[in-house]
Amino acid sequence: MCFLVQNNEVLPIIVKCSSFLKLQGILAWCVSFKEKNPLQITTGSLTVAELSTASFCLVRNVQSVYFKTEIWCIESGQQLPDSIDLLTLSPFLDERKILCVGGRLRHSNLPAEQKHPMLIPNNHPICDLIIKHYHVSYLHTGTEATLANIRTKFWIVNGRSKVKRVIKQCIKCLKVSAKGKNQMMADLPSARQCEDARYRAEAHPQNSVGHDVCSGWSFQLLQRETVNFGICCCFPCHEFDKQDSLSIPNDGNHQLPRWVGEPV
Repeated sequence: MCFLVQNNEVLPIIVKCSSFLKLQGILAWCVSFKEKNPLQITTGSLTVAELSTASFCLVRNVQSVYFKTEIWCIESGQQLPDSIDLLTLSPFLDERKILCVGGRLRHSNLPAEQKHPMLIPNNHPICDLIIKHYHVSYLHTGTEATLANIRTKFWIVNGRSKVKRVIKQCIKCLKVSAKGKNQMMADLPSARQCEDARYRAEAHPQNSVGHDVCSGWSFQLLQRETVNFGICCCFPCHEFDKQDSLSIPNDGNHQLPRWVGEPV
């Protein structure tokens, strides 16, 4: 346990464990063994206080490796450099020497761990364990719901992209969200592709297909925030030969009804 508190290296046990609860339980037994009174033998399951103490020791060890500069600046009373990503989170050290999010909820009635969640780096193995734990515990929720549940206790730096990446690796979610196969379309009937003049009128797409152009399409230009609306109208055109009389049967007069719409 002294190694856990004092050493500034990543614990090998974090990499070996595949579950956050398992890792928390192992460290809790270590804490219980270290603080055990020889005159008082404790038996039974781990208590909530012992599990919480193990989590604090684990987070403190992770922060001492990845947030070394931030912790040193806060302990020495210096201002954080502008190049640090945590500057907008107003981090501070609580009474447990854990780096937490400052925020604007100091006067809220929420629990202390929700007002000031503990900071966790997104490139540490414990980050994946925490995300998987909350994702499975809340029945495989999505990215936003999982991130909201995590932030009740932990604050992962750039957590949204990290949570989304980890959830995409969940096998159960991949099986449920798998896309079905698309049915192959049959061949076109002969009336639609026959070159015989008797079937040309029936095969023309304008006889049975129409398109409504009364409403507009919204489109957005690149590098601009404004959305422009436009209406595109397509008018079919046909060339008619000049005839002396419309009563005389001709090809142009026979083609005219095909381009005239009928009420539905």
